Order: sequence, then structure tokens, then C-alpha cells
Amino acid sequence: MKPSFRNRERGIALLLVLIAVVLIAALATEVSQTAATQHRMGRNTINDFLLRTAVEGRAHILRAALEFDATSGNAIDTEDEDWSWYNREALSAWGERAADAVTESGSEEAVSYRNTDVQILAWCEDERAKINLLGLSRPRDTPEFRHTRDALIRLIDDYREAFSSLDLTESDAQEMVENLTDWLEDISEDDENPMPPVASGRGRLQAIDDLLRVPGGKWTYAALYDVLDPDRDENEDTDYGEGSDGDFERTNGIPGLFRYLTVNAEPTANAPLRININTAPKAVLRALFDVRDADLADRILENRREGAGDSDEDASAAPAEDEDSGFFRNKGQLTRVEGMADSLNAYPRLDFFADTRSDVFSIHVIATMVTGSVGADADPADPESDGPRDIVASYQYREVVQRTDNGFVTLYVERRHDPVYDR
Repeated sequence: MKPSFRNRERGIALLLVLIAVVLIAALATEVSQTAATQHRMGRNTINDFLLRTAVEGRAHILRAALEFDATSGNAIDTEDEDWSWYNREALSAWGERAADAVTESGSEEAVSYRNTDVQILAWCEDERAKINLLGLSRPRDTPEFRHTRDALIRLIDDYREAFSSLDLTESDAQEMVENLTDWLEDISEDDENPMPPVASGRGRLQAIDDLLRVPGGKWTYAALYDVLDPDRDENEDTDYGEGSDGDFERTNGIPGLFRYLTVNAEPTANAPLRININTAPKAVLRALFDVRDADLADRILENRREGAGDSDEDASAAPAEDEDSGFFRNKGQLTRVEGMADSLNAYPRLDFFADTRSDVFSIHVIATMVTGSVGADADPADPESDGPRDIVASYQYREVVQRTDNGFVTLYVERRHDPVYDR
């Protein structure tokens, strides 16, 4: 029996309705996904604005700390200054307001600040605490080249002495330095081979990361950056910091060369490539001595730190002329260290590089946006009482500046922004 014309119409109508329903559902899904995407993009835009604002504000605070240090009447720069890594907690906490931070009298004068959405880590780093690789760009017959080459070989040979599997030998160090020097010279700028505005592959050091481009296979990521000890027992609690610079050392696995090298100096034709003996870490100080005198670096470190961090007095203040310990006012005071010769002529590299003042600094700010649920019993003014918190976005900022009598000159800027779009 053939279906009637009316039944056929009903079947066609039902099919059209089903098609319409599918199209409407697909359209609704598309609208929902678009709205969700727009919501995430809008949220990340807000996060980006908050992070950038927080970073810029904290960078101004760090510049102010450097400027205050320059005008405080102290003619030396030390590792215990207000701007340094070791005072990062104070630098990272400035300008944050707590919800209940009001004095009994209602005065705003003693109000402390806190922001539970953006977390800040901020500090400054002395670029003169490191070996400046620009010395290898000087002519080979100059003392700048010769002392930089010898110090770099000593550093590479010594900086991981305690870690057998990742330690580099003196022959490795010599090969690395020779490869770097050849790379800088063979493709450097001269009358017959002018440097174009953009030249990928040429031997120009603008950042420490450029060392990964040096041929020869020795300048590796594992040698240049902090890495985990492949021989470390996971069940063993190892403190790497105590083995190197003690309480003043940042601990993050095995230290990489990037901690001790710089390519930043004053933008002048013959910038001084000096090293501040009041801020240089142990690995750099040891590189200024021959192997037989390397222990003197440990004594310099111990000597300059006596009294550092004392909360009852200004630890960074210059010691009196008759004092035998504390930060050094000039390189001549190095001879007061036990075991040192009466003249620095006995230590040519140390005598050439040693200085007690710095003019080039790195400003570091790391800001993270966090979110998460707050427990029923949590104190809104106390982030430690919150529930689990997740990182939504992060912003890392590094600016290399030269401190002058008229303010700051920006030499180099790095920015890294990592938003999270898939939450």
C-alpha cells in the first residue's frame, strides 16, 4: 500500500524539523564556544594589563633603590645593598596593601600593602660581579683580551668542580674559549667585511643566550644554565648552596655559566671591564687567581662578609681605615686578607680586574597571576590560609641599565609573557 500524499508531507516536515534542530544546536555550540573564547581572551587581557602594571611599578622601585644607593654617600657597591638578591623579600613586598591593615587610630601612615592576585619577585643584579665576555672582542695583544681569556678558562674549569659527571676539564675550557674567540674574530666587522644592520649567524654577543650559537659543540644548554644533578639520589636531601657560596648563594640545582658571565658594559668605545670584588661570587673570584692561589678567593669572601646583614647597623657602610674585615673600599685593601701577598702585582688578573664600584645593573621582576578557591575559614588578608592557587599567567622582565649622575641609560631589555588560555 503506497503512503498517502499527506503522510509524505509529514515525513518531509519531520526531516526539515530535525535538520533545523541540528543547525540550531550547531549554531548554539558555536556561539557558546565563541563566547567562552572571548571570555578567556578578555580575562587574559585583564591579566596582561595587571601584570604589566605590576612589573612597571616594581621596576621603578628598583631604579629608586639603585638611585638612593648612589646618593647615600657610600662610594662602594656591595652584595648586601638594599637592591640586591639577598634583600629580595623586601623588594618584592613593597607597595602591597592588606585588607585589614589599619592602625588603631585609623591613620593611613602605618598601613602595609599586599596583593593576593599578583605575586612579585624582584631584585637587582650587579653586572660587574661577572666576567665580561666583551674582553674577548678586544685585540689579542691587549691586557683586556689576555686576562679575560685566562679568567674564563679558569672559571669553566672550576665552576662545577664538585659535580664529577658535569664537570668540564681545563682542556674543555681551553677549547670552548678558543672556539668563542675564533667565532668572534672570523666573522667580526672590519673594513673588508662590514657588519650589516641584521646579520644572523655572525659572532655578535648581545645576550648570554648567543653563546649557544658558538660552533664546536661545547657551548651547550647544560653547561650554560642551571640543571639538575643527574647523579643525585632522589631520596637524598642535597644542599648545593652550602658547597659554593653558603647563605649568599641562590640554590637551583647545579649552577650554570650564565650566573657568572655578562656581555653588558657602559656604551663607550673602551668601556672598563672591571669586576666588583664586593659583589662577585666565589666562582668569579677564584677565576681571578691561578690554581695554586684559588683558596685566597674563599678568604676574600669570608673577609668581606664579616658584619654583612647585621640589622643593628648599616652592613654596607664602608669600614674604617684601621679595620681588618668587611667590604673593601678599594682594591688595595685586598692585601689585608690573610695569606695575600703585600702587593697585588703577585696576582695579575686580580690586580687588573678588581674594583669596588659598579655602574651597570640588571633589574629583574617576575610577576605571576594566581587564582584559586578560598576556604570557608580562610582569612582574606592572609594568602597563606587560602586554598589551592593556580598560576594563570606570568610576566618576566629584565632591564640592563647604566647608572649615571643624571639617571639611567637602558642598555638591554628582555620581556617574556606566558598567558594561559586553556583554563
